[in-house]
Amino acid sequence: MRILTERLEADGFRELVDYMENLMSKEICVKRDSNFTIINIDKPPETIMVTAAEADTYIKAYFENLHPLYPFLDRQEFSSHVLELRTQDTENTNKALSALYHAVLALGSQYHNNGSFVLGSGKSWGLFQICLGHLPDLIVPAYSLVKLQALTAMSIFAMNVSCIKLDQTLIYEAARVAQYLRYHKSCHAQESHLRLFWTIYYIEKMTAFYESNSSVIADEDIGCVVPAVPESTIGGYDWFLSAIHLGRLCSMTYTSLFSTQAILKTKASLLASIKRIKNKLEQWRLSVPMAYRPREALQPSKFERPSTKWIVIQAQYLYYNLVFAVERLSLHVDSEDDADTSPNQRNLMDAAQRVVELVPFIDLAPHMPIFVAGIMPMSATFILFDLVACYPRHSETNKNLALLDQAAEYFTRLEMASQGVIPGRKVAEFATIARHYIRKIKFDGAGPGGVHECDFSTPDLMQGSEKLGEWNLDMELENLCASSADNMRSFDGSHLPTMENSLTQPMEPPSCLDPAILLEKSGESEYPIGPHSVSDFVFPGWTLDDTTIAELCDAAATSECDL
Repeated sequence: MRILTERLEADGFRELVDYMENLMSKEICVKRDSNFTIINIDKPPETIMVTAAEADTYIKAYFENLHPLYPFLDRQEFSSHVLELRTQDTENTNKALSALYHAVLALGSQYHNNGSFVLGSGKSWGLFQICLGHLPDLIVPAYSLVKLQALTAMSIFAMNVSCIKLDQTLIYEAARVAQYLRYHKSCHAQESHLRLFWTIYYIEKMTAFYESNSSVIADEDIGCVVPAVPESTIGGYDWFLSAIHLGRLCSMTYTSLFSTQAILKTKASLLASIKRIKNKLEQWRLSVPMAYRPREALQPSKFERPSTKWIVIQAQYLYYNLVFAVERLSLHVDSEDDADTSPNQRNLMDAAQRVVELVPFIDLAPHMPIFVAGIMPMSATFILFDLVACYPRHSETNKNLALLDQAAEYFTRLEMASQGVIPGRKVAEFATIARHYIRKIKFDGAGPGGVHECDFSTPDLMQGSEKLGEWNLDMELENLCASSADNMRSFDGSHLPTMENSLTQPMEPPSCLDPAILLEKSGESEYPIGPHSVSDFVFPGWTLDDTTIAELCDAAATSECDL
């Protein structure tokens, strides 16, 4: 970190990193009893005033926006449960049914401005608190379909920012109960059982991967079929089946590349596993229709219903999360290829760019999962920042700076929308530091220490994973990315293997261009990105050479002496 700070010559960089590390450690990584004073599962359920008309509105919002992503409920059957619940006496209420009902209301009410980024605040949280009051009854035998449905609905709500400390607990508990009921075994299970199990399956697999944990569901122990779910099919894209395949791929990736057993593999064996996972990732990507496929231009005109956008963003972010992890492992394992020309380095940069390009489509609302709203945009920001710092003369530097600015704007707006709950402006400061660094190189023509750098070769800091491991930005910021960055921990080398059938073109070969020329040849805009004087626009392309600048400085000094 000291070397990187000196390289960037940014006094506030060290303080910024320390601030964010401390923030994440206090709020997420350190489990303290005092953090759970608001989440009180022993609290008796409180009565939240919701009229029948309001409840119907919330239920409709749930089935329109969330049901296509998590199709574990049958709407007709749920309607009969609602009718039964409304006719029961308060004292004789079925606790499991009440928990399911209020979880659906809590989820649906978020789409009617009742959600909140603040833990324990808002009408949606009040409804969810009723579910928490029933939690002790849900996690003990005798188990039932309704109990498991309630746990699953609560797990979906817990993906939000306000429940960041509960998400793992609830989904792992749901996975445990599903296996206890043996919904994963029976080939003749009811459709409601199959829908519920496979929904839990893909949520748990994806959660376990970006939390750097092994899955609690053993794939080799599953003996049930995947049901057809028409409501999860959009434009010929079967999201439910695709999500299950991606969940399986998450599990395979963790087991073969990131588990304790995997790190004991030889280099050749690990590279073979990496190649196999990359091939499967590419097969999954190609199975997605072009309109929704990762690495292709997003087509909002193809969105048929409110849930379509959310399905597409979640699918792409889950895919890019795997790309981040696998490409970083490739960087760490193989130290023979040149990082400047490696297709894997290019793939990592392209994935980070794509993630940031999707942030304008993210709703700045409490119902967005923290993985989508925070973890993935933050991970992409740190990757782009690292690339700008390590390769300031790369042909994509201007684009990376522009995307860092876009990410900074997003996080600033997120902080405003959350009323300061999410400190987005702190993340935005990385864009400022990166731009300041590039401007210094552009106008000074020198790197740290005043040494002129006129080539695109890898700096000394990047010569080998051992040296890079001492200072790499992502190693220092691993906790900032919460779950996703944990998957990348220690994968910080700078050399990559050649990837068969690479998805993108490799980086341009080293050149000896002046950094100012590179930065002025941006393909993204007519003028270079960054602050400019009026003369930049009146006389585009006009610059002062070193001799002229020296003469002007001497003249100015002479004038001051005369005065």
